[in-house]
Formats: sequence, C-alpha cells, structure tokens
Amino acid sequence: MNIGMDGHAGWRAKRGVALAFIPALAALIVLPTLIAGLASGTAALVITLACLGAQLLHLRLAARLP
Repeated sequence: MNIGMDGHAGWRAKRGVALAFIPALAALIVLPTLIAGLASGTAALVITLACLGAQLLHLRLAARLP
C-alpha cells in the first residue's frame, strides 16, 4: 500500500502478493549471497531476522487498518 501525504491509500496490492513480498525479497537476498559465498551463516541469519521483523511489522500495521 502506498499512503499519500493526505493520509489516503494511493494503491493497494492483493493480500497474497503483499504478504509474499518480504519472504520473496529475503530469498532473493539471502540465497544468492550464500551460494556465492559473499556472506557467512551469521550474516544470512541477521538478514533473515531483519526481513522477518519487517514482515511482522507489516502484519501488525495491516491489522490496524479498518
């Protein structure tokens, strides 16, 4: 969802697309970096936890919408 300066939603994605965005983004970030050897397991865990936190924030904010 895109919220304008006036507080109204400019556009919305379907719920399934919106909920799949962060896990898909996490996979696109973590898997190639692990395969290429650019990140250690610890770095991948930090990235994964950050993405999980973003997903939980997204769900919490979505629950507050009317």
